[in-house]
Amino acid sequence: MSKPKATNRKENAQITLAPKLRFPEFRDSKEWTKIQLKVIADPVLDRASLDEKNSTLSLSAEQGTVLKGELFGSKEANENSERYLKVIRDDFIYNDRATKISTYGTIKRLSKHSDGVVAPIYKCFRFHAEENPAFWEWYFESGAHNAQVSSLVNGGARAGRFNISISQFLSTSVWHPRESEQQKIADCLESVEELIAAQTLKVSALKTHKKGLILQLFPRKGDTQPCLRLPEFRNAGEWKENLLVNVLRITSGKRFKASEYSNTGIRLMQAENIGYDATKWSENTIYLPESYADKYSELVLRDNDIVLALYGPVSNDELKISKVRKDDALSILSQRLVKLEAISNSLCVDFALQFCRYFIKGYAASISIGIGQPMISLKELHALSIPLPSLLEQRRIADCLTSIDSLIISHTQKLETIKMHKEGLMQLLFPSPNEVNA
Repeated sequence: MSKPKATNRKENAQITLAPKLRFPEFRDSKEWTKIQLKVIADPVLDRASLDEKNSTLSLSAEQGTVLKGELFGSKEANENSERYLKVIRDDFIYNDRATKISTYGTIKRLSKHSDGVVAPIYKCFRFHAEENPAFWEWYFESGAHNAQVSSLVNGGARAGRFNISISQFLSTSVWHPRESEQQKIADCLESVEELIAAQTLKVSALKTHKKGLILQLFPRKGDTQPCLRLPEFRNAGEWKENLLVNVLRITSGKRFKASEYSNTGIRLMQAENIGYDATKWSENTIYLPESYADKYSELVLRDNDIVLALYGPVSNDELKISKVRKDDALSILSQRLVKLEAISNSLCVDFALQFCRYFIKGYAASISIGIGQPMISLKELHALSIPLPSLLEQRRIADCLTSIDSLIISHTQKLETIKMHKEGLMQLLFPSPNEVNA
């Protein structure tokens, strides 16, 4: 591993830099050279013909992604069709509209389409034949070019757009390695991306398997037995329908003022503390005075309580619900959350948790109200029912589904580890924005 350095040995000499991490075969190679984009890329100026308008591409201002198959649907678009640019595979499209993710726009490679047409508001460019488009896609994704593009703004942005011309964009500088090193870096990151895709499929397959299993292990609406029963319970009889409130006490949280917070004491359970498998705490955890454990005893959370978020109840296609563990006690319930506390000896808490994770998530979609942040109505929550078999069968079903949860969590953690590895590699294989802007 070599240390990064930017040097200017003589006046008019090339400025060079070695990235923090290089593959063994390139450690003694010449350093990367700082050049302007226009030296290795040209603007796309090809105008689209009228018969090509059915292959129009649409770019999302928020994500900068390229979508295929959109037609010229408006009169304005048809009238200005002669100004549209024709792009081909491996062309790059710069969208200078600011997004929530970046403040300078997005740069995307047209890697999945053979050709298309884009509106003239986008800036398109094409690398020379000796350059590796995949490498430059990773280069831009790494953030190495952010500072260069941001330097063009100079306070001129209006309504989220900077109106940067293609000639201005191509005047920005990049660090340029030789083609063989470009290929090595692109191949390395592509292999990591393939690992991420494969691991994502594993997680998705496990979630799909669990969803199908739940639909088999729980009775359908109106039925008294599930389609699939574990072998030892096939002759165990019908399940009994119970109102949720008859087996779980539902308690709403309370809004506490900032003036009530303290440095130590009892932790305040908020929506952000609810994870998929368990609750999660951070250095930003809020505390309330210890005396609040007695003052608001009905809101105190204890081992085996279930906590459910009422506002924004679904995140990343998962219901915001967790079972409180011993390590979470004592904590106290905040507003916009409810505590589900077992009040019947005929109920297995883990069974109830699995039921809620899937079926209340379905209810959340149908009973959520409000245009902005969706909300589960307490009235509807009180009206929900839960089918119950024997306590032993509940435990066996809960164990089965919990084991799948453990696999999902394990593979999700592995996925996050690979993603972090990729991010770390990109920080080492490419110059930092400060180095590029030096």
